[in-house]
Amino acid sequence: MRLLEKIKSLWRGSAVDAQSREALMAAFQDKYANFQTLLASNTELLEIIADIERKLDGQTVFGPSYIDAQSMRCIFHTARMVRCLEQMGGRPYPVLEKKLTDIFSRIKAETVARPVKTHEDEPFVLPYAALGQSAVDMVGGKNAHIAEIMNALDIPTPRGFAITTAAFRHFIQANDLTPIIQKMKRKADLIETETILEISQAIQSRIMAAEVPPDLAQAILDAYERLWTEIGDPGGTPVNVALRSSALGEDSTLSFAGQYLTVLNVPRERILTEYRRVIASLFSAQAIAYRLHMAITFEDAVMAVACQETIEAEASGVMFTHSPVNPMEDRILIDAVWGLGPFAVDGIVPPDTYELIKRRIFG
Repeated sequence: MRLLEKIKSLWRGSAVDAQSREALMAAFQDKYANFQTLLASNTELLEIIADIERKLDGQTVFGPSYIDAQSMRCIFHTARMVRCLEQMGGRPYPVLEKKLTDIFSRIKAETVARPVKTHEDEPFVLPYAALGQSAVDMVGGKNAHIAEIMNALDIPTPRGFAITTAAFRHFIQANDLTPIIQKMKRKADLIETETILEISQAIQSRIMAAEVPPDLAQAILDAYERLWTEIGDPGGTPVNVALRSSALGEDSTLSFAGQYLTVLNVPRERILTEYRRVIASLFSAQAIAYRLHMAITFEDAVMAVACQETIEAEASGVMFTHSPVNPMEDRILIDAVWGLGPFAVDGIVPPDTYELIKRRIFG
């Protein structure tokens, strides 16, 4: 009753001034934002637990990486719920903090230590002819899928090569960027979104100011020269390429759609600059926020890059093999525009939409 009386007095305008009303409203909005975040994390936790229960039925194969990832996601979302409770209540909850710390310690004790995989012997570039789905950890999901389409299905595909995750790690280590990224990540906060923008700008600017190591630069340019020769006009006009993101986890059960960069019509002299731009997009504000929400650590954020010949396309578009609205529908959806694909993907031009019934195509 006292709270209701105070709120009524605020709106009468006699008990407090406008500044006090604004302060109360700001406090309410802050508590409401924390409440929404708490509910979101609670939903994520329930989904994680349900997925673990499905795995324990014995019908699905999974390994230590799944256990590690789900454990960290559980810890992250539980910690975020505790923090939201503290923000809403205006006081700490030491019992909850202690319980969470105890659980985390028990999980770490149960985790089997595995040797850290080294990447010193992995190549910086790989041609698509040498790749398939099994190389996903080296070249990312997009590169692996492109290679699978080209080699296993023999579907006409723009030629090119993959700049590997080993190249990314070499770039980061050679420019001593790991301490900077680790320092910045500690500032990230999903509730205080300005911190995400701050660290995104800081990390991306450092990447763009860094130099591509000479051995990596030479490997990329040599691969470009081989691609140019393969296309068949090494003495003529240099071929332009497209540089496309192929981060680990991209095009998989996780979705990073629209968060990473693709650059088209890149001439030889700009390949290294655009390579840096693509790997810098790994730390876009949207990608950082998504990784925080999914409890993906910064150490697991690794970017490979696809380098393909640019096709002078008459038409481009996006095809959904299942309806994004109703996956149970027996339909294929195609959005197409004249010219290059970004006009459709970025919403610059309204696309033409085609719906195909699968049974008429395949049956």
